[in-house]
Amino acid sequence: MYVDRHTTYRSPGKRTLVDELAGRTRPQSQFERALEALGVRVIPAYSPQAKGRIERLFGTYQDRLIKELRLAGAKTREEANAFLEAYLPSYNRRFSVTAQSPLDLHRPAPPRPVLHRILAMRETHALRNDNTVQHQTKTYLLHDRWNGHRPKTIQAEVRLNGKLYLLDGDRPLRYRGVAERPRRAPAPPRPPHGSQRRRTPAPDHPWRQFDYVQRLNQFKHRTLLTSRTEDISIGR
Repeated sequence: MYVDRHTTYRSPGKRTLVDELAGRTRPQSQFERALEALGVRVIPAYSPQAKGRIERLFGTYQDRLIKELRLAGAKTREEANAFLEAYLPSYNRRFSVTAQSPLDLHRPAPPRPVLHRILAMRETHALRNDNTVQHQTKTYLLHDRWNGHRPKTIQAEVRLNGKLYLLDGDRPLRYRGVAERPRRAPAPPRPPHGSQRRRTPAPDHPWRQFDYVQRLNQFKHRTLLTSRTEDISIGR
């Protein structure tokens, strides 16, 4: 597809780590991402001469078509659409060029559910600790529970019918819109520093009955080496 370098077709953003790992020199726009998934290569035009054919078509629509509508007496949008249904086929037959090969080289379209996902507006959002996601100034609360694997990001897809889907990879998630984020329960107040008195264990406390206390008292005045050799302090 031959297009100009408008931001509709080319993203003006900076390259991210995801783009570097994918081998892209710049970020993709939504338009480029969808066409890449469909196997269509986008060629940006760097000169006005490269867009001559489409510019001539636009000139026809802005000049000759207006005169044809006036001659046909079209005054409303419905009348103009009805006129175009007969005018465009005749215009294409007049200026079309026969292909070199009669073979149909169009590839079959993917299944409709896959096509709806490809032609969706897709964005990545961070998953907050309270299980909420913010998309276009609105907050959504996820109802799904995570069994050990909690994603850090969530994919938001807006399909052609305007419906929003929140996805964890390819798995759709259940959600609902909330007016504000859930508030965390306040933590109990901590006692001031030094307010609790330190308690010393009693002489008969089990903590004092451990064997290592006696061993520490037994070897208090002896020197031990952390090796396989015997204690060099014995017998001196």
